[in-house]
Amino acid sequence: MKLKEKLEILADYFAKSRRVGHTRLMRNGIDNVKDKLVLGYKKECRNEFNCGSEEIISWVNFKKEDLAGYKKPLAIDNSVMIMLLNESLNEINKLEEENLRLKGNLIKLAI
Repeated sequence: MKLKEKLEILADYFAKSRRVGHTRLMRNGIDNVKDKLVLGYKKECRNEFNCGSEEIISWVNFKKEDLAGYKKPLAIDNSVMIMLLNESLNEINKLEEENLRLKGNLIKLAI
């Protein structure tokens, strides 16, 4: 199975299984880990995960430096996972369309 198909399956699953306890599952897991990082949608979600502000990384403002120097377990909130999957699929679709366009141009040039 190709990567795109796997991403589509995961994106579809998350879309169809909202409010089933993804966040609760993650929260129960992170409550048992003292030294951790959580990638949430915004820094303000620290209350939802019972974390200090230094443990929350914002997806909205995410940059390479946010993880620099850390060696801690990283939990990814399902809202971020959904955005990550959908944004990845959108980029793959754009690249596939561009690839088809360029192939068409090559065929025209060859004629």
